[in-house]
Amino acid sequence: MIPMPNPTFSQSLRVLTSCFMGLSSLFICTEQSSAQGFNQAAHFTVLKYEHRFFIRTDLTFDWELVIERQALSNEGVLVIGKYSQVFNAGLEDVQLQEAYTLKADGRSIAVRSDGVQRQKGMAAAGVGFSWPEGEILQITFPDVQAGDRMRLVLKGRNFKTPLPGWQAVRESISHVVNFEHIYIRVEAPQELDLQVGAHQLALESFQSGKNKVWEIKGSSKASMLDGGALNIEQTRPYWMFSSMKHWERFGQTFAQAFAGRLVDNPRITTLAAQITGDEKEPAAKARKLHTWVRQNIRYVAVYLGVGGWVPHDLDWILENRYGDCKDQSLLLIALLRAAGIAAHPVLLRSQADHDLPDLPGPWFDHCIVYIPELDLFTDTTATQIALGALPYADSDKPALLARLQAPSELLRTPSFKAQDNRALVQSNWQIFKDGSARVQLNIETWGQMAFWLQERLRQIPENMREATLARWLNESGVRGAGKMQFSPLQTDRQWQDLRITADVRDFLPDPEAGAIPANPTVGSVGVYILSNLGNVSPDKRQHALACTPHAIREEFTLRFADDFHILRAPGSMKISTPEGIRFEQMLETKGQQITGWRDYAQDRATHTCSPQEHAARQPALSKIWRHLRSSVLFTRN
Repeated sequence: MIPMPNPTFSQSLRVLTSCFMGLSSLFICTEQSSAQGFNQAAHFTVLKYEHRFFIRTDLTFDWELVIERQALSNEGVLVIGKYSQVFNAGLEDVQLQEAYTLKADGRSIAVRSDGVQRQKGMAAAGVGFSWPEGEILQITFPDVQAGDRMRLVLKGRNFKTPLPGWQAVRESISHVVNFEHIYIRVEAPQELDLQVGAHQLALESFQSGKNKVWEIKGSSKASMLDGGALNIEQTRPYWMFSSMKHWERFGQTFAQAFAGRLVDNPRITTLAAQITGDEKEPAAKARKLHTWVRQNIRYVAVYLGVGGWVPHDLDWILENRYGDCKDQSLLLIALLRAAGIAAHPVLLRSQADHDLPDLPGPWFDHCIVYIPELDLFTDTTATQIALGALPYADSDKPALLARLQAPSELLRTPSFKAQDNRALVQSNWQIFKDGSARVQLNIETWGQMAFWLQERLRQIPENMREATLARWLNESGVRGAGKMQFSPLQTDRQWQDLRITADVRDFLPDPEAGAIPANPTVGSVGVYILSNLGNVSPDKRQHALACTPHAIREEFTLRFADDFHILRAPGSMKISTPEGIRFEQMLETKGQQITGWRDYAQDRATHTCSPQEHAARQPALSKIWRHLRSSVLFTRN
């Protein structure tokens, strides 16, 4: 898997199958720029964006790209002053036809020969990808100032398909900049039965001799995304073509290419027997094989030839002891098969998109494994996730089961269940006469919440636990010191605990009188109900948002010294909605002590809420949010 470019990056203008042959790249050719920002519409505009394709019967094609942009500010100059075209030299060739700066006074200044550079091959450290056939064509424009325009014309020839019989292009229009003129023209022989679609752009088609022509026209205004927006790629303007009508056919094509690497191999047979030993049960065998792959084959992405879509040979993977998601999936499937357990590759998109485009294009970016006999999915690249569970990015996603000896199938990966993704938070606060306090906090987590907590704890060296706790307290607006303890982090089960004991100075801003929460929180622990309610804004939304199923129970005691008098405490409350929200709080006040508990569950079948679902949920969430923020009022005698 290769990290996606930032979707808010203003230069994510082009999506092209032939330019990047990696599963998670979505084949996006982005023009890199130093301009960072929430929205670039104030700094530059795209005056013209024209893309023409002529496709042949063998699915190779020629294309021409014309871009004209204008800088509106000095920051915009940084954006349009340089252009980078990334492509796969193993699939296509790209040539610069013309490039020049159009000055505001009418002068035209052509790009000099030393303003055009080509970089062959790409490499990165760590988990970054290495791409020997990747190539970058970079154009630097001369004398660009605010008010000037840039014109660029590129031509390319795609001479090879990513997979046999499959060719697809998808272009997505960035939401952070204005496009005044968009024109796409696709021409292909009628016999190809090419599939073309568009969203928020006008699409027309007509015959031209033996060819069919599609014209896509429109413009696009910059817009602000909703907070926490999901499914962005399906809501912004885009267009695409594909040589295939159905995802299932694409799945069969991928499965055939994948199966070509899944050959009988004595090394695999021997290794599988060594790993499984005397185990007889399929589940026990699968667990040992899964553990071995994720512990011995580290994640490294190296793309050679069609390596973006086809895994390396088994011997290559075993010799190097590394590989990307397809390589790890291939090895695990081969080992499982050698142990008598059938398994198949599954393609999905790990980005924040939970809907699938109608046409099979460059969409999937990740490969995992499905084991039918155990009815479970597993992701070997998620080294901290137990067998039988999936990380958040893989869960509740449209997926393509690429069966190796049977038809492929579109399905959806399992979503979380609230009862399995939960936390128990128990706290005991003792408040002293001088306004200081002592807290004992015990936390237990299960499911994804346990994984999240483990990820937090994994970053804390043993000799820095006390310093980390002091920082957490400081993030709560108080100063203090204490100790934290937790059980050893285990990746074979999704459970984790955390125990904290701390003395807090100046816990009460004014010991004479004031207000504090009924269950004060400790900094960045992040497992409290209030920090997991999600978006409670009443604003109307345009995009979906995350509504991940989870459940949290808080049990708490708040005891004041005898010198204090409790004037008021929040009351009890109970809410249950058809949208799967359940909340209940019970509090009891006796003298200087408040004892209470809260239960919150967000129980639903999916991980996303549509704008309409959010609107239906918002009144209940807002009521819960206000209730959780209500305070205990106190005074000192």
